[in-house]
Amino acid sequence: MNRSSAALILALQGCEYVAPLDTGAEPVANAIHGTVTFAGPVRPDAPVFIALYAADDPPPPVGTGRPVTFTSVPSADFTGEGAGIQSAPYSLTELEDGDYLVTALMDVDGDFHPLLSSNTGSSCGDWLGGHVTDLVSATPGVVSVAGGVSVDDVAVFVVAELLL
Repeated sequence: MNRSSAALILALQGCEYVAPLDTGAEPVANAIHGTVTFAGPVRPDAPVFIALYAADDPPPPVGTGRPVTFTSVPSADFTGEGAGIQSAPYSLTELEDGDYLVTALMDVDGDFHPLLSSNTGSSCGDWLGGHVTDLVSATPGVVSVAGGVSVDDVAVFVVAELLL
């Protein structure tokens, strides 16, 4: 007898399954979800790395912080066919309670590696960005998470090409 047949027989017999609950379980960890948007002269053809930093320990050139966690968004995930505004979803999960800065790097030349200190920075031709409070001042925006929440719709913009 397969599982679907067993489930049908239980349902027809009026049996009710009640899932066991662990009332002492730890709350689900925090998460940040959103969209990374690229506005450039060509379609994104490189992965975008979304990195999360503690707000009180920002990355260079402002500070000396190291990423708390990161995720990558493949170029194939971006919408659209040609140049112009392209977007793709991203998620950062299993986060500790805290205040964070969300940054982005499109690794055009393929030499970025977040786990090797010699390759953790951007280089000429890469595109940079992050989550900002507004598009005019480009002030980094702080995202706060606590108590197992999921913060959705955190926009990240990749808009500055590194020319030096």
